[in-house]
Amino acid sequence: MPEVLVALAVSGDDHIAEVRTLLGKLRADDDVPGLAPRLVRGEADPRDLGLVDEIIQVALDPTLHAGVAGVVTTWLTTRRRAVKLRIKRKGKELDLDAGNPKDAARILEQVKAFLDEE
Repeated sequence: MPEVLVALAVSGDDHIAEVRTLLGKLRADDDVPGLAPRLVRGEADPRDLGLVDEIIQVALDPTLHAGVAGVVTTWLTTRRRAVKLRIKRKGKELDLDAGNPKDAARILEQVKAFLDEE
């Protein structure tokens, strides 16, 4: 399967610092070797996420879906404050919000299923 471009946008208190923290986690994780996420300038979102200053874009090979899902889940469930994350790929979107480790299993399954969709 070819790589698919995936975009990750964060909103909430201090969303700029949060997106950079997620970017650092994606770059540093050993379960996603060779992953090359990059920051791109965001734009106004007419829906509830409002202005998203920076978006993480990454080309994902299907062999990395589980690793990326794990990084995203760990990051999202360990936030001190609630944050929202929007993942976009192939014209589809998945909106997640969490801030509680109890949400981890549910979020992991949602992210894996979303990334694995055809």
